[in-house]
Amino acid sequence: MKMKTSLYLLILVLFAMSACRKIGIQSGGIEEQLPYGNIHMAGSSFAPEDYTLVWEDNFDNPTLNPNNWFSGCQDPITGELTTVAESAHNQSSYVYAGYNSPENVYIQNGSLMLRGTNQPFGGYSYTNGWVTSMHRVHLNKGYIEIRAKFPSGDKVWPALWLLAEDKIWGPEWDMWEYYGQKERENSTDKDYDLMGNHLMSSKDTNNLWSTYFIDQFDNSHNWQEWHIYGFEWTADKAIWYLDGQPTRTLTKQAYLSEKPDGTWPDEEMFMILNNGQRVKSEDFTTTWPNYLEIDYVRVYQKFNSDFESGSTDPWLKYGNTSLSSINQHAGSYCAYIGDDNSGYEYVIAGLKPNTSYTFRGYVKVAGFGQQANIGVKEYGGAEIKASTISTGYMPLSVTFTTGATNTSAKLCFYRFADGAGAAYGDDFELFYTRLHPITVLNPAYQLHGLIMAPLPFSTETNTVAITVLI
Repeated sequence: MKMKTSLYLLILVLFAMSACRKIGIQSGGIEEQLPYGNIHMAGSSFAPEDYTLVWEDNFDNPTLNPNNWFSGCQDPITGELTTVAESAHNQSSYVYAGYNSPENVYIQNGSLMLRGTNQPFGGYSYTNGWVTSMHRVHLNKGYIEIRAKFPSGDKVWPALWLLAEDKIWGPEWDMWEYYGQKERENSTDKDYDLMGNHLMSSKDTNNLWSTYFIDQFDNSHNWQEWHIYGFEWTADKAIWYLDGQPTRTLTKQAYLSEKPDGTWPDEEMFMILNNGQRVKSEDFTTTWPNYLEIDYVRVYQKFNSDFESGSTDPWLKYGNTSLSSINQHAGSYCAYIGDDNSGYEYVIAGLKPNTSYTFRGYVKVAGFGQQANIGVKEYGGAEIKASTISTGYMPLSVTFTTGATNTSAKLCFYRFADGAGAAYGDDFELFYTRLHPITVLNPAYQLHGLIMAPLPFSTETNTVAITVLI
């Protein structure tokens, strides 16, 4: 039996190695460590380099998570309407033909379903699904990625978009806005099957739009299939991505040249995901009911983990510190600390409460008897650190769990009360851990098409956890 058990485990380990993943067995569920920084998440994400996954909703729960979203246009806790909303159930009846009904918002098979119907209700001819993250999840710049299937038909008007947390209309980012039908500007002619990527900022009462449309979107991309819709917003540009390929790039310089009275967005903004209907659009080809189906929403922040940009920004420096082009762990640059009581700090926002993260990096000191540290503080728990006295690069890591209401942490690389000396740090990374239950069936189970021999469990079914390092 011992030989047979060893053989089973050897097969499992070899399979794991062939998949380039390190696996360890523990109880409770599948525990997956997801990398940040310049490593892409396996399988699906198209996040640009040096972006940190700081928040996500995979819609794994049976109902909508109230910590992330609410249905419709009115916050059920504060009673506030969303930006320029007319009522709890319609953003603006001048343009939206449907009633935002909570019955049209539900989770099914791990997806958020936003349903549109042609059933009259509440004085409207249609109903739709609409969710908002106002005062719950918001960001000022970053990368957003949404895996979704869009509905079809001339009446539909689904959108993935951003509005300002201060509830003043403008700016507005229309990350992905689909028009089943839209009239041309200053014309009675109509266009069909348009996907839009837009920015609007406002000056007094003027809305300053920079619009861009992908014509014949369904013919080119089949919107009813799964696609990954990405949007990157930085201090000087915005890039829209479809399945990892840019569809539009708008620079701050180009926008302000086009709209001299405009402003480039620099404030907290929340998300709206909705499957609406346009008042002005016809209803001849639309299938009812229809659905905007969303597999996940992910928010990333820029994380300068390896300093290969030639800068230590946005790390905040104090004491004797500088960028170094020698003694790097990899690449061309690293962070240098030249004396005691000096270091770097980086406040990373948008983390998930009650979530475990690991901060790690490579650190060394310049001479024997010296010490350098990495650490984390201001996350909802006691400050923690890991140290080294090695003159060769050593991997250091600390694991922390955010507090019940904490959504940020301060990451540190420093020397403090360690005496005179210097240190180098490079290739910092941040991971978070998520737990997934699985059931292993006896006497055999299937893994990626392979039938594995039964593991030595004494019960018919078992729940195991696999730690996955991608």
